Amino acid sequence: MIIRPEGNGFIPNNHVTKIITDILASLYLMPYPTWSDFPDSLVQQMFNQFKTKCSWEDQCNRKICKNWEYKCRRRLSDSFSTARRVKKRPSWVLPHIWVDLEKYWTTDKFKKQSEQGKKARASEKGGSLHCLGSRSMGDTRRYLEKKLGRKLSHDEFFMEAHIRKKKAPTYLTRWVEDLAETTHGRYKINLEEYTQSLPLNEQGERPPISDEEEKRIWLSTVGGPKKEIAYGLSDKSFWCYRAGLQGIGTSAQGEAIDSSAISSMEEKIAKLTAELEETKAREKKNFDTLQGQLERRDKQFDLLQGQLVNLLVCGAFPIPWSPPPSPSAGDEGPRTEDEDDAT
Repeated sequence: MIIRPEGNGFIPNNHVTKIITDILASLYLMPYPTWSDFPDSLVQQMFNQFKTKCSWEDQCNRKICKNWEYKCRRRLSDSFSTARRVKKRPSWVLPHIWVDLEKYWTTDKFKKQSEQGKKARASEKGGSLHCLGSRSMGDTRRYLEKKLGRKLSHDEFFMEAHIRKKKAPTYLTRWVEDLAETTHGRYKINLEEYTQSLPLNEQGERPPISDEEEKRIWLSTVGGPKKEIAYGLSDKSFWCYRAGLQGIGTSAQGEAIDSSAISSMEEKIAKLTAELEETKAREKKNFDTLQGQLERRDKQFDLLQGQLVNLLVCGAFPIPWSPPPSPSAGDEGPRTEDEDDAT
């Protein structure tokens, strides 16, 4: 299956998620409570199996690996969370492993971590409920746009994903959580303020807002991304517009570059700096060499000039004198006094 990354998931998302879940279930043979407890050798074995079932372009390697690990972590966490809630062992967990897991979940260490996780999820920044089911936002959006035959605005799609379906037209609108309704209300206010700030065109109307501008306003409303995820905007469009987030006052987190990219940039800068220093050193050496040659030639010229002057002063070389010019044919020469008297 040929896949490509999208946000924290894949295209096609459901099929890839099932492959990841099947691999996780088949290789879970020890009581590892969390993904962080998995040994590196097992993680590599799982990813090797994943590569036999899916393929992708080389340029997507880093993002595919990152999304794969995110999916593994979430699938394990969600499965165990459901199992604890319903108090039922998942079919892929062996009975003796389940016993060990239940013992771990009664420890103070786990209870403390669980309480911290609940507080984080309950915070306003941590909201992520929607009514799309297991389908990803990207898959749902493509399905709806194909069904309607047009692109959905961000406002339309957010309402589709966060408003519960009415059983009857007369029923009240119910949001999946208060955060969704509050965020949408703030977004509509910010969108209207931005629209009113635009200059009127020749027809006396305000120009339409682009999809990019809508997403930037949304990011400004939710306070920017957190851990490379923005509330209500978790699909690949977030990555497309991340570079320009500060244009409307969003958090500087949107400009964050992952450590591998920073490391690569630093290596390139260091290499270019070293090459520049080498070039400057070579140019300076060449300049010093030419300058030394010119100074030596100037000294040689001054020495030869002094020797020549001394030789001329001592008469070593007689200076030839040019004879006086002869009179021309039309020149009668000076007249004598006798010639003057005769006239």
